[in-house]
Amino acid sequence: MKAQGLPGFERPGEDRRRPPAEIKEDAKPGLVLPPVAPPAKARELLSTGVRVHLSKFRVEGNTMFSGEELGRIVARYENREIGNDEIEEARLAITRHYINAGYLNSGAIVPDQEVIGGIVTIRVVEGLLTEIEVPGAHRFRSEYLTSRIMPDPGRPLNVSGLWDNLQLLLQNPQIERINAELGPGVRPGESSLRANVTEAKRYRIGMSLANNRPPGVGPVRAEIHGAADNLLGVSDSLALRLGKTGGLDDAGISYSLPVSSRDTTLTLRWDKSNSTVLEEPFRSIDITGKSETFEIALGHPLYRTLQRELSAGLSIVKRSGETFLLGEPFSFSPGTVDGRSKISAARLSAQWSDRTADNVFALRWVLSYGLDAFGATIHDDGSPDSRFFTSLGQAQWVRRLAGNRGEVLARGEIQKTDGALLPLEKYAVGGSESVRGYRENVLVKDNGWNASLEYRLPLARVPVPELGDGPNDGQVKLAFFADAGRAWDADAAPGAARTLYGVGIGVRWNVTADAYVHLYKGFALRNMDVRDRDLQDSGIHFRLGIQKRF
Repeated sequence: MKAQGLPGFERPGEDRRRPPAEIKEDAKPGLVLPPVAPPAKARELLSTGVRVHLSKFRVEGNTMFSGEELGRIVARYENREIGNDEIEEARLAITRHYINAGYLNSGAIVPDQEVIGGIVTIRVVEGLLTEIEVPGAHRFRSEYLTSRIMPDPGRPLNVSGLWDNLQLLLQNPQIERINAELGPGVRPGESSLRANVTEAKRYRIGMSLANNRPPGVGPVRAEIHGAADNLLGVSDSLALRLGKTGGLDDAGISYSLPVSSRDTTLTLRWDKSNSTVLEEPFRSIDITGKSETFEIALGHPLYRTLQRELSAGLSIVKRSGETFLLGEPFSFSPGTVDGRSKISAARLSAQWSDRTADNVFALRWVLSYGLDAFGATIHDDGSPDSRFFTSLGQAQWVRRLAGNRGEVLARGEIQKTDGALLPLEKYAVGGSESVRGYRENVLVKDNGWNASLEYRLPLARVPVPELGDGPNDGQVKLAFFADAGRAWDADAAPGAARTLYGVGIGVRWNVTADAYVHLYKGFALRNMDVRDRDLQDSGIHFRLGIQKRF
């Protein structure tokens, strides 16, 4: 029996998460940081006013720049006779060096001193951000916000770095707006920041309808989903979903919690599904199944700027599946025992993204190591079991064309393994997220790849004022695409791999950021034998959804 028609298995590749496939306009306002008042002018230098023979300047109090670097700035004044005017020039040169580097409340002073041995001391006062206030309409804990605004509180204040930290914090979807004012502190060299934070709406509830499930268990899936953010005041998030087709019920819950000021995030996830095969001739013999997934994951940004980010993650996953025939456990795939299979795996992931106003490029790689742990399925006869290794690579590129001429999207992914896999880890090709023009999961194999190229052309703006009438609401785009995919088993004979090709057209109506209607018509360029034809086999793929924030 064909694997794609069997229940009890989550859709293979269901958690192959991709970066966002669209460039979104940033509707958040910019930050305005008033200039910091310049440091007070130093008192009268070398009060005697005499000229001295300067052998060298000695710079002290500096931590952000080395003595050698600052010494080169004032080297032209050394080894000659100078007066107060030139000493003042040297002091200002060091102060300008700090200011040009973003240290606006740092500067140099020349204390009144006795010149001994031709050495004049310049003292650097490196300014600090000594107070951060975070008022506003929000439920964030103050320590959560201040630790992101100033991760190193003892470090001298760099206004450019502060600006970047505020902008990075503003990228958090749970924050709608930040109005920041930087001013002088109590003592010279100190500054205070008042950042008025407005929290985004904390709750979301929505629904969607799409024909994105295999026809064997009912192609049209309805979903209700909801989320609650910032429950603990630290930007945590709880999400739930319930889905249903004619023969599939599924549910999921996830919770994410930042556990460090560097945004290390802990995520817990649980998914469960129960299914019944509806297609004939299998419907009459009562084939049913169920599956369950537990996952605990830890992610951390290794490098992050406003444009680029490199992050890594480690997760432990436990998955199980069962299939039944006429109410009794039954195995449909190699490696399952009495219809049961259990997988334990460690997944190591890395993701890179590069974003500009008109470009998004993202890469993601996931290495999965199967484990003999937590009651996993293990065989001694070479049958597929929980001891496996897979490598999954994904890439996406989005380019917005100048002159409102639309956007181009390209994506691709590949899974490779050196051995046969249990059904839970196999790779699926075909359907709305793979090769359009074919039914969902028409090929389910150990190895596979798919690629897509799509052009979206703006046609018109058709807003629904009751839902939203912003400048980006109601956009209607015409899409042209070409997809391809290939899948094969690890032990398949040469030439056994099958390749799918599809081209087509689509219409995308983004009513608002929270409401959409997408319809695609794909044309399969290679026929596949199917028993009962469905809309998917005719190349029709649709999805619509709406969400309410409050």
